[in-house]
Amino acid sequence: MLKSQNGFSTVEVLLAIALLGVVAVAYLSALSTSSKALMLADEQATAESLSRAQLEYVKNQEYINYLEAGHAEYQLISIPTPYTEVYSISDPITVKSLDPYNYDAGTQQYDELYSGEEDKGLQEITVHIYHQSKLVLETSAYKMKP
Repeated sequence: MLKSQNGFSTVEVLLAIALLGVVAVAYLSALSTSSKALMLADEQATAESLSRAQLEYVKNQEYINYLEAGHAEYQLISIPTPYTEVYSISDPITVKSLDPYNYDAGTQQYDELYSGEEDKGLQEITVHIYHQSKLVLETSAYKMKP
C-alpha cells in the first residue's frame, strides 16, 4: 500500500535548481556587461577631459608658425598622477596650417598650407589620447594667430 508523501520529488528539486541556475547566469551576465560599460564610459570621460585640457593649453600658448623651418613645438600638459601609467597624449601634437580664405563647403574643410608658403594665421590642432597604448580619442580644434 502506498502512503501519501509530503515533499518534493527528485525531478521537482532538479528543475528548481536548474531554473535557479539559469536566473543566476542571466543576472551575473548582466552585471558583467554593465561593469564593462561603466569602465568604457569612465575611460571615455577621462580621455575627453585630458583632450580638452590639452587643447586649451595649446590655445593659451604663443602662436608658433609651423611653416618655418626649425620651428618650436607646442608643449604638452602633464597628466595627473593616477593616470600617468595608463594614459598618454601623442607627442608631438598634430598641427596643420590652413588657409582661412579657401574653404570648401562640400567637404567642409579649409585648404592646407605647406612648408614655404605664407602662414595665414589658422591652425588645426589634433590631439590623440591613448589608454594602455590603444587610441581612445582623437580631438581637433582651431587656433588663430592673434
